[in-house]
Amino acid sequence: MTINFTAPLRGAFHRPPAKDVLATLAIDTEVKLQREPDNPYDSNAVQVHVEPKNIPSSCHDSLRESLPGYGFNLDDVLAMETIMLGYVGKEYAERLAPALEALERQEQQQETHAHADMSDMIPTTADGGFPWHEAKLSFDMAGKPQITISFPEGGGT
Repeated sequence: MTINFTAPLRGAFHRPPAKDVLATLAIDTEVKLQREPDNPYDSNAVQVHVEPKNIPSSCHDSLRESLPGYGFNLDDVLAMETIMLGYVGKEYAERLAPALEALERQEQQQETHAHADMSDMIPTTADGGFPWHEAKLSFDMAGKPQITISFPEGGGT
């Protein structure tokens, strides 16, 4: 059994080209969450990213037109590893970040028991950052973006 945690996605308007990319994404698009404990404004900050492969090709023409207004072009955006869409709302990140950290510790313990070689205990980003967590994009009744992450029962919030 799983427990779903849903939270608003904030800050897309401050992260070009996130707003335009977000407008192309469908409900249940896979997004990636990553803790950012070194954030100077919120030690519980959780970033929300999407991989460019999740941008529907049917939306490329509209993005090709809008992205230059933000100093981007479509080819550069599609070549990015991920596109940061914003952050989980601060009041929700207070609960989510510790749950993600607990999940990371649980995964680390499982990997430690499964492998004698501990060099690959937790998957990390290319820059050695914190692990990615998969979530789904949705929209509330007012059309505002939100994310939903599923935790195994007893391993989440």
